[in-house]
Amino acid sequence: MKAAARASCAWHRCNEAMARVKAEKTPEARTRLARELALPIRKQVLAAVADLHRYLLATVSTLGELGTVANWQQHNMPDLVFKPGQELAAALGSDLPADALPARDYQGEPRIFVPVVRTSLVAGEPLPLTVMILGPSPQGVSSPGASWGNRGRLSPRFPCPTWLAASGP
Repeated sequence: MKAAARASCAWHRCNEAMARVKAEKTPEARTRLARELALPIRKQVLAAVADLHRYLLATVSTLGELGTVANWQQHNMPDLVFKPGQELAAALGSDLPADALPARDYQGEPRIFVPVVRTSLVAGEPLPLTVMILGPSPQGVSSPGASWGNRGRLSPRFPCPTWLAASGP
């Protein structure tokens, strides 16, 4: 909740700065104020949003929680990050610098989660699993595999039949 509040406060400061930029009478004054006032605040917005996503993704373990992340991506990011970025770029008269753009890769600690409700099975019952891996692919690994145990005995490693690597929006 604190991360969401920090992102909201930074967004408000950015909106106020952009209102001042838009109120300037000359293009030169708008560009100067955009560079000196709005651009540093934009970077604060991006840092706050990145923190918020790190917290969200660190706690995801169910499809419902993953839906919260999707909600943020689809409903909040356009108004919080993308549209203000376009307005700032227009005020600057150039593309935004790389450090004023949202990261395209997952920035948190690597983790694995398996959004499954089941806690036990009947012998021989199949258990289809979705395994989500967040983080960079380890060097030399083309697809993950899995092993599981039955009362202390580990099975051989089985390759995962589907491997989807995605990065960025």
